[in-house]
Amino acid sequence: MSASSRFGYSMFTGAVISGLVVFHEATKRPAALTAYAAAHHMKVEWFRLYGFALLAVAIGLVLFVLASLVLLKASKRGSSSRQPAQGRQRSYGGSR
Repeated sequence: MSASSRFGYSMFTGAVISGLVVFHEATKRPAALTAYAAAHHMKVEWFRLYGFALLAVAIGLVLFVLASLVLLKASKRGSSSRQPAQGRQRSYGGSR
């Protein structure tokens, strides 16, 4: 999997998780959300939007780093077990 597709999947997953967290906070704890937004002199809608965006980016980046580390570890483990082919000539044309 390429790094760009891994990044895209990580950001998409971060957005989904962030959306679920913001939805839960907006439906289950609206008074706490309103009080916190009022303390920062913001509208609740903007506070939810900022919370969603920051949480999506943070979760997406953490998932991307974790996926990259897992892939790096797996590739190192796979490359150390390979042995070079014995008795093989590497010729690029020309005389033998």
